[in-house]
Amino acid sequence: MDSVAQNKALLHSYHELIWNEHRIDAIDDFIAPEFTSHAIPPDAPKGSSRSKEFLATLFQAFPDLHSNEDILMGDGDKVAIHWTMEATHQGDLFGVKATGKTIKVSGIDILRVENGKFVEHWGGIGDQMPKIMKQIG
Repeated sequence: MDSVAQNKALLHSYHELIWNEHRIDAIDDFIAPEFTSHAIPPDAPKGSSRSKEFLATLFQAFPDLHSNEDILMGDGDKVAIHWTMEATHQGDLFGVKATGKTIKVSGIDILRVENGKFVEHWGGIGDQMPKIMKQIG
């Protein structure tokens, strides 16, 4: 398998295990210690701690969250996924109590892979938070 195929397989596995099985405990298998997300403030800690924190909040608010892998692409050391997520608001999300409303958003994540782990990230669910907050009211 060439490196682009390996990187795409890595992203597919990450998407299924983390986003659909909600296995936050496995995130360090995918994210390098020097991981930087350009979707969060630049002073945020590197590595997986910020991702784990955010995902725990999201999965608590949306325990039935499911994300479809609409498009998966790779080029060199970068992979991208277009995804569509659906979930029911069943828990507190940034101070908004559960509404029971269903949300649906889609977005794109672009990741750079080095030595079999993600080291950089652009886009993602953070870009969709205003839409999510609007949908839950």
